[in-house]
Amino acid sequence: MLKKTAVLALLLALSLQATAQSENVKAYNLGVDAYRAKNYTEARQQWSHAVAQGVPEAYNNLGFLLFQGLGGDADAVRAVALWRDAATMGEAESQWHLASAYEDGKGTVHNKIEAYAW
Repeated sequence: MLKKTAVLALLLALSLQATAQSENVKAYNLGVDAYRAKNYTEARQQWSHAVAQGVPEAYNNLGFLLFQGLGGDADAVRAVALWRDAATMGEAESQWHLASAYEDGKGTVHNKIEAYAW
């Protein structure tokens, strides 16, 4: 009986985790849909929610909107911070954006060594 209870508890925990992950992906995907529709304000909102849930791709995409000033005011410093976080999580596009920011000195200090490193 104890094994059966442990298995049921594990299945419930996995189910709850899968539900939480699907909600995170849902916010990310809603952001993608909004971006494709050129509704950048909505994309910012959805990706902000996904960032709060730790979705690396959302960090990258929200950073892009902030860097470009799409859907609101531009904030290159915050964009670079988002890219840095995502880059350390292994998000390749963020690594590229971060390298470009260092190379251009926009949102961070101009540093060709850091640009090359990323």
